[in-house]
Amino acid sequence: MDFEELIKKRGYFLIDITAQEVPHEQIQTKHNAVALCDRGEAVLEVNMQRVRITQGTQLMAAHVLLSRTVSISSDFHAQVLVVSDRFWIDVCVGIPTKIIEAALSKTCRQITDPKAWTILNNFFQNIRLYDDMSYSAHSIEWAGAIFRCMIIAAAEMELHERNGQTTYPSSYTMGDTYFRKFVTLLDENVVKEHEVTFYAEQLHITPKYLSEICKQQTNHKAKEIISTFLFSKIKRDIVLTGKSMKVLAYEYGFADQSSLGKFFRKMSGESPSMYKKKNGLNTVEEAE
Repeated sequence: MDFEELIKKRGYFLIDITAQEVPHEQIQTKHNAVALCDRGEAVLEVNMQRVRITQGTQLMAAHVLLSRTVSISSDFHAQVLVVSDRFWIDVCVGIPTKIIEAALSKTCRQITDPKAWTILNNFFQNIRLYDDMSYSAHSIEWAGAIFRCMIIAAAEMELHERNGQTTYPSSYTMGDTYFRKFVTLLDENVVKEHEVTFYAEQLHITPKYLSEICKQQTNHKAKEIISTFLFSKIKRDIVLTGKSMKVLAYEYGFADQSSLGKFFRKMSGESPSMYKKKNGLNTVEEAE
């Protein structure tokens, strides 16, 4: 299975990168990345911005559209976690916007505290260990939880460097406020309510304005966030409850099982039965 197929299937990809494995031609992607360099150094262009990675550097970049290696030492080695936009949204829902902004304020961050380096390195090692557990059906959820912790840890490091403390910023815009309320409403209502209009009405704003806020906060429209949030809940229900697609279709407000199957394939590129098989769920095949 190649890189893009794995990203599409799981939402993330963890790899060790050496000088011999780094392509020097420009690469076009639509992914996000966190990397730790533990040996050597390299100069990269990320979204047309030149950055230098050395031993002890953490790189965190959202929405990497273009990347290119300018130079790299022969002893270079880094651990890289690449995540898709959909995985990113799923993980970041509920994290205050200011925290995400702090985490992403520097593409590269030199880690000088040995304890901080150990924590970050352990994040990567735990994902690696869990992925190697052949009997695990929850590696994606595990990786998502760790990626969420990576974002918060990067934010705390940045805020500590700025202020000498890890107190999160307390000033929020109206957009931040609306977005937080939107996320709360999603958590409470997305099982039955799938349309932007419902959430806009609850917030007493227009659907267009809600989509603009979501675009500013996440680079995705409100409908995309609703679908991603809904899909995440359905996936977890499939794995954790073992309910049939017919029951889930009813509980999640779909017209029928076929409609839920179409939504699932649109979001994941695979049928619910394929997803169940991939996660080791021995269920009776259902019409989808």
